[in-house]
Amino acid sequence: MITPEQIQALEETHKRVAHVHSSRSVGDGGRQWEWEIVVRVPTRPEYKAWRAKLHGDGASDATEQLLRRVTVEPKDVDALLDLGPGRAEAAIPALRAMCGLDAEHDRK
Repeated sequence: MITPEQIQALEETHKRVAHVHSSRSVGDGGRQWEWEIVVRVPTRPEYKAWRAKLHGDGASDATEQLLRRVTVEPKDVDALLDLGPGRAEAAIPALRAMCGLDAEHDRK
């Protein structure tokens, strides 16, 4: 697991980061599926490219591409996504908040 000290070091390097952590019980056996990721705020060009791709031919890959660019921990984002492809979408609320968007803005 990513420690508070590691997050602080990442903040010193990248200024603004978000730590997304998920732990869920799955199935009757209650198996825990736990994962975490630390992302930095996207640059304006990264953000604009992501928004443009959301409504074009590359919509299915847009979120994964953005996540690959802005993830600072773990280093192997593809391995994380291979274990749970929906994890890219799970990180989006944190990224959107860092970009200044909220749910109300999205409904307009």
